[in-house]
Amino acid sequence: MLISRRAVIRALPALGAVGTLASGLSRAHGQDLWRVASAAPSTGILREHHERIAVRIGAASGGAVQSVFQYVSSEQEALQQIARGRLQGGIISMIALGAIVPEAGVLLTPFLFESEAEAEWVIRNRLADRLRPLLETKGLALVGFAAGGWVNVASRTALTSPADVRGRKIRASPAPASQFFWSSLGANPVQLPIGELFSALEQGLVEGADLPFTFYVASPAAVSTPHYTLTRHGYNFSGVVVNLAAWNRLPAAQKAGVLAGLPTLETLNREFEQSEAELAGKFQATGGSIHALNEEERRGWIAAIAPRQQAFVGGLGAPSAAFFEAVQTGRRDFAATRS
Repeated sequence: MLISRRAVIRALPALGAVGTLASGLSRAHGQDLWRVASAAPSTGILREHHERIAVRIGAASGGAVQSVFQYVSSEQEALQQIARGRLQGGIISMIALGAIVPEAGVLLTPFLFESEAEAEWVIRNRLADRLRPLLETKGLALVGFAAGGWVNVASRTALTSPADVRGRKIRASPAPASQFFWSSLGANPVQLPIGELFSALEQGLVEGADLPFTFYVASPAAVSTPHYTLTRHGYNFSGVVVNLAAWNRLPAAQKAGVLAGLPTLETLNREFEQSEAELAGKFQATGGSIHALNEEERRGWIAAIAPRQQAFVGGLGAPSAAFFEAVQTGRRDFAATRS
């Protein structure tokens, strides 16, 4: 059936009203539904945590929003989409956050923290309030943290001391802290994205890498590099971030509900420890080797890195150096609480 131009013109006001109503419904649904992104692998404790956090944001909002998990393979892409409002939130590693806020990259400095208890206390009581305004300048609201386990050394042959590392070709991540770690030990660091790591290890182009255990043991690296040394040189965690405009649209009570309702870093760390213990048993049962270090051996690794920490963070710029000093002050404050 043909419709005359005059009929269309007469119908425009009504069509406009319908369009406005449909647009309003779409905007309402868009505001209600928050997609929370993560690059966590499809199985394992990391994915379980990130899915739980994604759904919990909506559950804790008092009905202000609904939230769902969305897998995005690239954290850099996820950050861009969150800042633009195309995604509403994400669980993003300090590696990716450090690329846009250098101060966050300071938190990857090797041997920055002595223990999980120290890291948890300093992050919660001294660093969270420093990170929030920095991320806000990038259009992001920091609403929580997620655990990632300690970063250790994976290798083709056992590397249990700094002397074992010297002269070897080792994969370094794009994070400046990873490159600093390996070069300080006298290795020949080769920067590779994670997508090229496994083939490089399998072909012997590099002899090792620094990786968190849960990621390592679920990847091909566990086969080509069956030795894992517990240096515990990197405290690995993520920020839970939300699009700043979307966050600011929430009433204060709903914001408070989200902040109080997310699982704590302490809770997630304890669950990580349990999962890692179970995975370690399976890994060793299938021929993998885990090399624990006694206090003296670990101090040898620390001694090779700690004197260079200040110069490393200084090279990241004055704001990063000041952030590093805030970490050190926080560590002293934590020690005072234990004395």
